[in-house]
Amino acid sequence: MYNQEAIYNSLDEEYRNKRFESLEEFEQYAKDNIRRYITMSITKYQKTNNEEYTQYVLIDKNDKEYIFRETGTMQFKIILDTYTIDIPEFVERYNESNTQEKVILNINKFMQSINDKNYKYAYSLLANSFKSQNFRTEQEFENYVKENFFETNNFSYERYGNESGTYYTYEVKITDKTGENTEEITKTFIVLLKDGTDFELSFNV
Repeated sequence: MYNQEAIYNSLDEEYRNKRFESLEEFEQYAKDNIRRYITMSITKYQKTNNEEYTQYVLIDKNDKEYIFRETGTMQFKIILDTYTIDIPEFVERYNESNTQEKVILNINKFMQSINDKNYKYAYSLLANSFKSQNFRTEQEFENYVKENFFETNNFSYERYGNESGTYYTYEVKITDKTGENTEEITKTFIVLLKDGTDFELSFNV
């Protein structure tokens, strides 16, 4: 919060290049999320040792994950989420998953980015035909999310099926994670699995 340029430079290079186009964009991200970070608390963490670094995965009270890769004393790289880039642990888990589990992992990426207000990334996951019919611009999509989702969303997977080729559907129940709003939202996601970990999705508007 107080030395944003230093943290920007400490971000994992692959992650930084994909998540933030510039230092100014990162500074705006920090400004938009200052309340979250000031009030955050870590609920659990995991430590693993690799040949090149020691990795710490931290989870906060909102189930948001952060990754620190330590290569030496006070030498580390930071990844601020687990959806922007496919870390090796995710790829391994994805490759070992069945079709239904892969669909869940992909919808998780979308919902996590919505909770993180990373509308640019979430918009990039949408099928082109779906975007052309419903959200011609990223701003239109952002406006829709702000009006039709909660500030922080809790999501559970209710019904899987209607497979057609490489298209799969999953009915997802979405609730307000804060508990302030008791309304429930149901979205049916249609996910197209592509090569590797690539995919695209759409949902009922």
